[in-house]
Amino acid sequence: MGSTTSGGNLEAARGGAVSGLGPASMDYSPASAVGFEVLPAVVRTRLKAEGVIRSKPLTASCLGLNVKRRADASHYQTGTAWWADQSIATFIECQREMEHRDGKAYSARGDWIVSGVMYHLDEVGGPEVSTWMFDGRSAGREGSVPPAHTDDPLDLLPPEVAAPVRGGLSDVWMDIVWTGPTDSHATEYLRAIRVVGGEAFLLAGTRTAPAKGSLFNAEWALTTLIAPIATSETFSFTCEKRTRATEPIGGAEAARPLPSGE
Repeated sequence: MGSTTSGGNLEAARGGAVSGLGPASMDYSPASAVGFEVLPAVVRTRLKAEGVIRSKPLTASCLGLNVKRRADASHYQTGTAWWADQSIATFIECQREMEHRDGKAYSARGDWIVSGVMYHLDEVGGPEVSTWMFDGRSAGREGSVPPAHTDDPLDLLPPEVAAPVRGGLSDVWMDIVWTGPTDSHATEYLRAIRVVGGEAFLLAGTRTAPAKGSLFNAEWALTTLIAPIATSETFSFTCEKRTRATEPIGGAEAARPLPSGE
């Protein structure tokens, strides 16, 4: 629910050095879950039951689940996500208490506490669909230009397309699908959202290439929506515990190393 993958080898984006030459590309590493599926299943199920999310978003993702330490040496796990279609745009925060076991291992010590805000959007004409492809010759070289590495997913898009959602939330991931012993294709999924000035700006992009290395020069299929906000409401609830207090965290809910300085 939320991401558009086909069951291949998933890879999540990781930061890279920013360069001003050529089109942008992301560095990736293997991942067990990407997009909105990073959000724990128990949280996603409850969000849908509460009517905070629905079945088919235009844009949705979760920006990871991170373990953090408080000044009193206690730990908690937290995540930020969003979900939006043509009628609602929802920002989601989730948090639960954690127990430090050993090294980078943690166990859940409490239920997920979920809160956020849901914006109800006025009806508009519907999403706009467009395509865009980088032309390497426009950078003054013959043929394609080596991609610039970036840690901002919006750098993958043309500036005029990315501008409305800059300053909001964005995420990107990759799915590599093998169709035969030597045949494969790689697909990149980009999702972004921004709410500002009484309007919601939604964006979803997809591009596919025969190989991971040629994605940077592939055509983007982009869907965007700009809609006025009619009303907003907040929500908050606690999810039922799905893991025992002594059960280590793993898979999509794996605890990540503590951020520097925390």
